[in-house]
Parts: sequence; C-alpha cells; structure tokens
Amino acid sequence: MPQTTSTLEPNRSQASALPPPGDAAAPAPADGTQVLHDAGASSAATVPGQAAHAAADARAAASTEAELDPHAEDRAAPSFIGVVPRPQARRVPGWQWTVQALLVAALGVQMLVADRARLAQDARWRPLLERTCAVLRCSLPAWHQPQAYTMLAREVRPLPGAAGVLQVHASFRNDARWPQQWPAIAVSLSDADGRTLGARVLLPKDYLEPDLRQTTLAPGQSAQMTVQVREPPGGAVAFAFEFR
Repeated sequence: MPQTTSTLEPNRSQASALPPPGDAAAPAPADGTQVLHDAGASSAATVPGQAAHAAADARAAASTEAELDPHAEDRAAPSFIGVVPRPQARRVPGWQWTVQALLVAALGVQMLVADRARLAQDARWRPLLERTCAVLRCSLPAWHQPQAYTMLAREVRPLPGAAGVLQVHASFRNDARWPQQWPAIAVSLSDADGRTLGARVLLPKDYLEPDLRQTTLAPGQSAQMTVQVREPPGGAVAFAFEFR
C-alpha cells in the first residue's frame, strides 16, 4: 500500500501573530483554564505603598499616645538612660523663720546690754536701754551731762574767825532729762589782773555726807554745797565755777 508523505508547513498567519517574548502580555487562556500570576512580582509592586501607609499610621498612633500620656516616652526610654529630675524649690516652714527672728533679736539684745555703759550716755539709746534693763533687771550708769547743771547762786568769802580760810558756797539745779550723779565742781581764784592764784576740783565726797554720795539728782532737783578752802597768797579778788 503506497505511503503518502506530506510536508507540515508552519501556519504563517499564526506565527506572525505571536508576539516576541517579553514584548506582549501572555496569551489569553482557553475557557476553563486558570492562570497563575507571579505573586512575587505583585508583592514587590505593592510593598512601597503599604510601607508608607504603615509608617504614617505608626506616627499618628505615637502622636495620639503621647497626647494621652505625656510620660509614655519617659517610661519607654531604655533603663540605662538616666533621667535627671528637676530641682524643686524647698519651702521653709514658718516656724523656722520665727526661730531665726528670735535668735537675731536675742543677739541684738545681748550686744546692747554688753555695751550699755557706753550707750547709756547717748540720748538716742538710753530710752531703749532703760526699757530693756527694766525687763532684764540690769543696771545702768547714771546719766552724765555736766552742761545740764544750772548754777543758781555762788559765793566765796573769808570764814569769820579763821585767818586764811575761805568759805565756798554754791547752789545748782539738774536740768537734764534723766537723773544725774552729783557733779564735780572746779573752783578757781584769780587776782585783779586775771591771773589764776589757785584752783581746786571739789568732788561729791568733798561736799556730801556719806549717806548721800550714792544718790543722784532727779531732773529739776536743786542742791547746794558749802566747803572751806585755804586762801592762796596774792589776794584773790575773783572766782569762777565750772561743772565737770
């Protein structure tokens, strides 16, 4: 039986219609045929967009959490990062201020009392010292202001029946604000030419009785003294008194 040989020629119409590899999409599948897509390529195409959205969501969540809890960032910090606490102003209790004020006042009073002998002769300090010593029961020296004594009368004359002896008499008043000690009185005798012939300072012990020597003269109080002195040679004709 004779054999027939046929030559298969390619279908030129179909061959020409085939696109070159990589230039066109894959041919459509036949009915009922499922086409499997490359998952790697699809995922690679969508990852950048998804990452951007995820980062934005994370930032929004972090911002919301920070607003709700301002200390969340501090708690989330690593433990090796030391957080230096802010120094807080220390409030001093009121009783400490009171104690300090009392200590300062006590120191001031102590200094005042220790120097009272000098300050007592100052008219600005003496009233305060008098009130302080009235409370603390301390003593103050008597006020000393010789210029506050006023001479009321004075006289120097020979003592009758005693040759060469002069009797000196004076009366005076304390015009100071405070009590004063009895004054020392300087008496000087001079001749007709004004030359000093003799002088003497009469202390309270020279003209006061022993029981009066520790007393003082109150403001406005008057007193008097009388003493005998020896007349200097030369014939004294004038005399002068001065409180000291």
